[in-house]
Amino acid sequence: MRYERSLAITNRLKELLALVRRGNSSCRSLAEKLSVSEQTVYRDILFLKSQGHPIRSVRLSDRWAYRLDKAHARHPRRFSQA
Repeated sequence: MRYERSLAITNRLKELLALVRRGNSSCRSLAEKLSVSEQTVYRDILFLKSQGHPIRSVRLSDRWAYRLDKAHARHPRRFSQA
């Protein structure tokens, strides 16, 4: 059971990162696509940033969104399935 939970979180983080890579996604739209709360998305974004992924919040004309800042990309750590 513990392994399945870790695997589910790892898969969600990978999916979140893929969605952020695709373009300007708001927290609400990410939460809907991942079937989680907005608070979970905020927490996951903070975790991904701490792992070296250059995710930025940007102000668009009608909303805030997340995007990868390719200009400041570092080599992020790999996900582990602990």
